[in-house]
Order: sequence, then structure tokens, then C-alpha cells
Amino acid sequence: MHKQVSEGHSEKHAQSNSGWFKKTPLLAAALALSLATGVSVHQKKVERQRHENRIHSQAKLDHVYELSKELRSQISYERGRTDLETVQNAMEAFKRLKLKYEKNPGKDAAKVLIDGSGNCVSFSRILLIMLKEKGIDSKILSVFSEEDGSATMHSAVAAFIDARAELKYDGSRFVIVDPTREMIGSKYRNVRLLEPEQEYANYLVDLGASSTDTAKTISVLEDALSFDPDNILVLKNLGIEYTKRGNYGDYETAKTYFKRALRLDKTTGSRSAYITALIGQKTFDTAEMNRKHKEIDRQIELLDEQIEKEKSRSRR
Repeated sequence: MHKQVSEGHSEKHAQSNSGWFKKTPLLAAALALSLATGVSVHQKKVERQRHENRIHSQAKLDHVYELSKELRSQISYERGRTDLETVQNAMEAFKRLKLKYEKNPGKDAAKVLIDGSGNCVSFSRILLIMLKEKGIDSKILSVFSEEDGSATMHSAVAAFIDARAELKYDGSRFVIVDPTREMIGSKYRNVRLLEPEQEYANYLVDLGASSTDTAKTISVLEDALSFDPDNILVLKNLGIEYTKRGNYGDYETAKTYFKRALRLDKTTGSRSAYITALIGQKTFDTAEMNRKHKEIDRQIELLDEQIEKEKSRSRR
């Protein structure tokens, strides 16, 4: 009797499992469709937000590049017979401006011409206006170069012309035009062409750097991050500003921003800035400094391991 009940139970259990297995492919398919739909909806939302940011940024940039009729007359020049000749003419006209280089934060185009000075970002903004005036499609580009152990952002212009253009972007060829170094066709590594939201975020970095009010600078930088969440320069500057406050909570926030910057850019400069933030308050105790440096080294090692794990997972 017990055996019959057991066998009956076993048979019923087998039929139940069989039914579950038959249903599983349908459930799996439904789950996969649900996940795919969720990802698709999220992706569309992200793309829509990016598109809105781009339009909003471009409208803001129009003011950055705004010049009066008088100032525009200062940068006038003749269009060449070819696009390359036009780029060369623009460079010669830029040289005639005799702008003085300074390491201060970038300025809008009008202020550069009024002051007669600017940095590589400012110079690139002027050259961009000059090229676009003659119908040459152009974009600001940035490149990170190592100088004195720190990562420095250098700016130039990408002019989309076919002649002598060795680099490609989105299917189009371009040549790098560097007004600061007065070079056409110069080659750089780690070149990043800036979309409007990225360029505007960089402009906000300059705006924040020109302020001595830490709270105001942080507000401007956080605004910049909303336009370009993966902007290394914005992340690093936010880390620096929060470090200046010296409070424990701000110190932890600074570390968060530097970690995000390090995940995107593992150059010496990012590490150096991160170490500066981690040291926090100044101390003259050598033993304490050594202890902190060891702690920092270990934190960076752990961060490197985490980055490598993420990379290997993405390659699978």
C-alpha cells in the first residue's frame, strides 16, 4: 500500500516537473522580452535626455561664441580656393591677431579679443568661429598630455576637410588645427572631439575656475556634470573643490569624484589629484604622512583590481 502511494506520488511529481519544464521556455522567453523591453525603454530615455542636453548646450554655446560686428571684423580673412587653403588662411589670420598666451581659465570669444589674451581653449574658440564663418565644419577637440607628472588638457580644432586629413570621426575625415602651437595636421594621441554638451561642460569648468567662492564653483561644476556625466576634467575639479572644504563628509565626496575620474582616465595626473584629495588636511607628522601614503597606495591597488575585473567582464 505504502509502495503504491509512493509510486503514485512519484508519478504525479514527475508529471508536475514535466509540465514545469514545458512551461519554462515560455516563461524564459517572456522574461527575456520583459528585460529587453525594460532595457530598450531605459536606453530610449537616456538617448532622449542626451538629445535634449545637446540642444540646450548648443543654445548656451551660441552665447559663448557671440561676437559683435566690430569684433568679427578683426577676424575677417579671404576664403581659399580649396578647404585646405581656407584653413591655412584662417591660421595666418589668427597669427595676425597676436594674442598673448596665458594659463588662466578659458574665456568666451569676445573677451579673448577684447583682452588680447587667452589659453588654448580660448584660442580654439576663436579659430572655430573663423573656420565656420567660411563654411568649414569644425569641432573643438581635447587631448590629455602628461606634463610634470600631471594630466593637462590641451585644446585644438578639428576641421572636417578631405585634403591631408588622416583622422576619422563618424565617417568623416578631419585635420587637427592647433592655434596655440600654430600647426596644421599635428598628431595627438587620446584625441576626443567634443559634442556641444561636452564643450559646454568644459566652458563651465573655466567659469568655475575663475571664481574664488568654493560653493559657487561646486554649483557650476555640478551643473556641468549634468551636461556631461563622464567629463574627467569636471570630475577632477569637483574632487579638488570638495577637498578644499576639509570636512569629513566633503572629503568622502571628493574621493567619490576622483574614483569616477580614475575609472575613466588612469593617467599619472588623475592619480596625483586623487592622492592629494586622500591626504586631506595638511600634517607635519612624517609617520602620519607615511601611513597615509601606504593607505592611499592600497586603495589605488584595490581600485585598479576593480577596474581590471570590470574590463574582463565586459570582454566576455
